[in-house]
Amino acid sequence: MAEGRIRAVALAIFIRPRDGAVLAGRFGEPDHIFYRPPGGGIEFGEYSGEAACREAVEELGHAVRADRLLGVVETHFVYEGRPRHEIIFNWLLHFEDPSLYERDEFEAEEMDGERYIAYWVHDGDLAARGFRLVPRELVPMLEKVV
Repeated sequence: MAEGRIRAVALAIFIRPRDGAVLAGRFGEPDHIFYRPPGGGIEFGEYSGEAACREAVEELGHAVRADRLLGVVETHFVYEGRPRHEIIFNWLLHFEDPSLYERDEFEAEEMDGERYIAYWVHDGDLAARGFRLVPRELVPMLEKVV
């Protein structure tokens, strides 16, 4: 993301039915690790829900369907030494194949070829280990999902 620009992002929020865990990848630098759900930039002319589904399929490789928009947050942060500004659309998605909720982890790949592992996580467990689920504004949204 270019400095001085606002990036529109769609995140794919998957919640495991049996325990409410959220699917998120581990990112960051050694002194600043965080977990974030899969997702990425919204392309021009693309609706945010379409972007969330596209990003999920591209990164995780499995068919998904959109449920609903949980909420939108605006955030400012520094990543890799550069200031960032994002408007994030948080979409609740579901895997078409329910057996995928029984997997412990998913190998994922970003469009730039960067690979990561997505895990089922709970915010409280992450906090106990000194990590965070981001964006932080997502946490209260998750508490309202029935």
